[in-house]
Amino acid sequence: TEKTRLFLTGYYSLQTSEFEDGTIGTVAVGAKGRFSDKTNWEANIGGAAADYEISGKDQGVVGLLRVNWNTTDKLSAYIYGSSNFQPGSGGVDARARRVYRLGYGATWRIVSRWSVRGELLHDYNEVLGSTGDPDDLRNFVTVGTEYGLTQRLALAARIRYVMDKLETGEMITALSAVYRY
Repeated sequence: TEKTRLFLTGYYSLQTSEFEDGTIGTVAVGAKGRFSDKTNWEANIGGAAADYEISGKDQGVVGLLRVNWNTTDKLSAYIYGSSNFQPGSGGVDARARRVYRLGYGATWRIVSRWSVRGELLHDYNEVLGSTGDPDDLRNFVTVGTEYGLTQRLALAARIRYVMDKLETGEMITALSAVYRY
């Protein structure tokens, strides 16, 4: 319809690192659309397979559901949920994982070039082939601001507070320059 687009997507990722080598392949079908002038959505579902030297093999259903709501010209909010496979990263437990996420947040455009945002993300992950552990739940609270220097270039700052079993109250601060093309 005029308000809905269907799509087929796929990707293949290859990881080569000192910790382990592996691949993830995903194929999904989905749709994007608008409920109204102020609300749009995206949904997809598919299958994925992961194959890693140390972590092992796993396959399963993956998907995403996201809703964005532009309440006014200055305020917008979103909520999403997803599941997917994720490559391992450096560190003590660098194994590949199955990841489930639930996130929500809002952005307030104070003036045309300056905005502030806040978001909360819940991230649950299981090492490939395991049944998971309740301690594998991580929560991220993020606040940030962005100021547009030009139409395409902006400066951004963000503070993220991470609550998980690995670090008690880890705080990450980031400053960045953002270029949109």
